Amino acid sequence: MLTAGVVLLSGGLFDKTVFAHEMSSDMLKVAIQGNLMPVSVKEDGTENYMGVAPDILESFAWEQGLELIYVEADSYLDAVRLTETGVTDVLAVDVGYPNVGSSEGLRMTDAYLKAQMLLMYRKDSDLRKIAEYTAAEVKGYPVFTDNHVVRRLSFDTPEKCLHAVRSGQADLMYCDIFTGTVYMQQYDNRDLVSFPLETETWFRFGVSPEADPVLLEKLNQKIASVTRMERNRSLSISSSAMSDGFENLIYHHPYEIICIGFTVAFLIVMGFATYYRVHSRSRVSVQGFAESYHMLADAFGEAGLEYDYLKDRLTVFGSHGHKLWIPPRIDHFSAYLEQENPGVSLTREEFEQILIRGMAGEACEAELRCKLEDGSWGHFRLIYTVVATEESYKRPIRMIGCLVSAEQLYREREELRALGMYDRLTGLFNRSGLEWKRGEYLQRETAKQREAEARGAKLPSVSPDQDVLLLIDVDEFKTFNDTYGHQCGDDVLIHMAQCLTELFRKEDILCRWGGDEFLLYLVGAATHLDVIQQRCQVLLDDLKTYSYDGRSIPVTLSIGGTVIGTWSFNEAFREADAALYQVKRQGRNGVCIFSEHEGRRME
Repeated sequence: MLTAGVVLLSGGLFDKTVFAHEMSSDMLKVAIQGNLMPVSVKEDGTENYMGVAPDILESFAWEQGLELIYVEADSYLDAVRLTETGVTDVLAVDVGYPNVGSSEGLRMTDAYLKAQMLLMYRKDSDLRKIAEYTAAEVKGYPVFTDNHVVRRLSFDTPEKCLHAVRSGQADLMYCDIFTGTVYMQQYDNRDLVSFPLETETWFRFGVSPEADPVLLEKLNQKIASVTRMERNRSLSISSSAMSDGFENLIYHHPYEIICIGFTVAFLIVMGFATYYRVHSRSRVSVQGFAESYHMLADAFGEAGLEYDYLKDRLTVFGSHGHKLWIPPRIDHFSAYLEQENPGVSLTREEFEQILIRGMAGEACEAELRCKLEDGSWGHFRLIYTVVATEESYKRPIRMIGCLVSAEQLYREREELRALGMYDRLTGLFNRSGLEWKRGEYLQRETAKQREAEARGAKLPSVSPDQDVLLLIDVDEFKTFNDTYGHQCGDDVLIHMAQCLTELFRKEDILCRWGGDEFLLYLVGAATHLDVIQQRCQVLLDDLKTYSYDGRSIPVTLSIGGTVIGTWSFNEAFREADAALYQVKRQGRNGVCIFSEHEGRRME
């Protein structure tokens, strides 16, 4: 459906006559969907659109003095086709992921919005008991995960994906955090839960191949000028438009509504409380809290913790306190947290933040790990309250709480995280898994550095300058597949993954980067380039003797790498890729590793 175009005023950052001449038109036709909330939302009963994408485009058209014409599409694929065939100049919403392409026939702008991914599923689903997951996805979106336990089911819109999950047709769906948040705020979706993933969704404009090249450049300039405040305002307006209604009011404010019903009872209680405060203003009331948390600790079969602010003393209480490796009483608890091996996975700063959050005067929660009596570590939720003096509740006296096991929750999170982290064919990490594992490694090294500084020891600052990046490519893999069949090609990739797992260390991050290309992130290996060279040669020799179905089929590889040094990950990737293509230019079937620190190239 072609909406009525609105002639907009000229002016703005660029000269209208020059830009119109470059584009050979005073119109900007945009393929748009009205159901991609909150990025692109059509207002009910109007021809107007809200969201980040239309707001940027309308501002862009006003600045350039262009007439903006929307062409509404029923689905994402329809919008892509309209732009690929030149019916429209711009695709308003192109969805992609880092290092994953999207619509091949379009030229992509920079991302105007980046959002963390969410996994959404029903509360009554136990994903641990499902052998194969059915994931609802939007037709045309790039594949988010190729995990072998995930079966994909395609729908035209994110809303239809949501209905598939709610009806049980699908087990889960992936979406960006903004869309997921809007869905979770709606009363009808109270039966869903969400889980954050490490990967981002990128929203971009797609420019038609038939549009003037200057359009892509100008759109990128406009995207770069948009402030975070402007993006947040667009998201807020479009999100609030989708979450109106009395049912949502009840759903989001149940506490306030319930409080109205207890107003009379509250006034009666306040009368007794006032009488008590008059007669005991100088006393501190902690006994009631202590008894409650003692009962809670015993009921859940866990332990309780009580912290005395003034004495800096932590006491472990409850009939199950002996299960913890933590001493039953710790004087100078702040200093205890700075020891080399405390029994609690908290730094002094993290513990202080827990206490600050509790100063609101309400029950709070925090997640932590505690060492158990057998030497292992357990995951717990700390449910606690900070008790203060009665004079305006400004002077903290005690923190008292109960530890509740969170092992099952932790395992569920790890299993959900793994859904998007591994390659289904080889079992190695995929790109998302590589990013997550590398981030975890850098965080761990940073923590070691802080611990060393706290002990007064000196360690080199955390830096990937001793790490090595390797790229491995199967030579002529397309021809190989055409000659021997795709099943044989898959077997080669599986065999390579097994060899890599045997040749390299557990701490090294092994990833199938895509297709026939593998990426290896070798931790702290820069001083052992000769060993890496030897292992690469073992891999080359092994693939030369590869056989399939009783027939000898030699396979050759091109391997390029670099010491990361002072480069960023992307810069190191480009350098390793250059080393890889140097091998290919020299006839393939070889290894080339660039050493950035020594200023030389090792082949």
